[in-house]
Amino acid sequence: MKKNTICLWYDHDVEQAARLYARTFPDSVVGVVHRAPSDFPSGKAGEVMLALSCDSRNAVNTVADAAGKSGGVADCNPPQDHGFMFSRSVEDPDGHVWEAMWMDPKGMPAN
Repeated sequence: MKKNTICLWYDHDVEQAARLYARTFPDSVVGVVHRAPSDFPSGKAGEVMLALSCDSRNAVNTVADAAGKSGGVADCNPPQDHGFMFSRSVEDPDGHVWEAMWMDPKGMPAN
């Protein structure tokens, strides 16, 4: 089974949030935390992003639906379907937004 890769994007309490998600998903660990070094178009310095990389579109739907049934809000932002990439946003009970996403690198458009 493919391992999930999780990337966090928060403006505070990132380590606490990372530990929460690591406890949520079996056999998960918090690896490296990278903070934005300066402000950027859609965020501020120090923010971090959470994305859960899934094996398939169906897995994205399973994760988002389960999160919605567990007290979160599924599809707090519209689902994104770009053919080679599919994602759904989830807002957890603390108001943090994260993405379940799938991507097929072979389907990415050429430059």
